[in-house]
Amino acid sequence: MREKLRVGCLVLIAAAFALPTHADTITTYTINFTTTSGSPTPLSGSFTYDSTTPLFTDFLVTWNGNTFNLTAEANSPTTGSSGCLGEASSPAYGFSMMSTSLNCGGLTSFVWSGFAGEGTGGAGIFDFIVGTTVGDDFISAGGIGSGTPTASGTYTIVATPEAATYSLMLVGCLTILIFSGHRETSLCRPNPRDTRSRTGKRLENSQVSEDGRSISGH
Repeated sequence: MREKLRVGCLVLIAAAFALPTHADTITTYTINFTTTSGSPTPLSGSFTYDSTTPLFTDFLVTWNGNTFNLTAEANSPTTGSSGCLGEASSPAYGFSMMSTSLNCGGLTSFVWSGFAGEGTGGAGIFDFIVGTTVGDDFISAGGIGSGTPTASGTYTIVATPEAATYSLMLVGCLTILIFSGHRETSLCRPNPRDTRSRTGKRLENSQVSEDGRSISGH
């Protein structure tokens, strides 16, 4: 029984990591990067998205020793007549770019790229690009890079469970396990009342003589 409960708890925790990318409220996402050309790979990337408003906040990527804030651009992507369905300079379209869920009716690439030494003060440029055969859309920090990027690759996003979600799951699992353990112990432990009752009946139904023989009671 307890083993089944443990398995159930593990399933709940695993489900938290599989939260859908289209949440109905405020959700924090981690960006996973794969490098296909050049180096280095971005050290980290994340953002928070409110799908009700909609609105991006805290959109940060760390690459090549610099942290790029892409919040404003994600809320107002640069559109280049890519032909993708719903193309607009809006947060909702920006999220579709990041979740790679756009319908562009043909060959479409979803890539990230970094340009070292370019941009304002040479701090570099970092962007996310949706490319089609007719045009490109950008979410970019530091400007729009030109020429061959220093590094580039593909990306995906995954929802990060909130701390409250973890806490509730852990409390629930611990409560279930403690209760099940107490229940199993109670079922295995003899009832003192039953023991005293059986002992009393034996004493009533028999007497022990001085030489150790048992004599039936009256």
